[in-house]
Amino acid sequence: MAFRSASLSESKMKDSQLVRRRTLSLLALLDQIEEPEKPVMAVLMDAVQIVEAYRGARHQVLGLQELTHSVDALIRELEISERINQWIAEDQEAEPLAIHPA
Repeated sequence: MAFRSASLSESKMKDSQLVRRRTLSLLALLDQIEEPEKPVMAVLMDAVQIVEAYRGARHQVLGLQELTHSVDALIRELEISERINQWIAEDQEAEPLAIHPA
């Protein structure tokens, strides 16, 4: 049976501590994606824009959907790395142990 990790976007993840732990486990995989500085910088820029847009806003923030694209792209890259690591681990567990003569 294959292990399936929960996505950050799943509605079941309402517990903020659970979301935080999941996010930290994904961010630990940053070194496994190509040029991690690019998506991280895009996420930081969008985060600043989101915070500024919400300051004093009493209505729907225009352009919010567009600002989430960089976050979604980074999460996608990290989850791909996570799945690859899971498949490697599953493959290693499935390999029969080699018996070496003494």
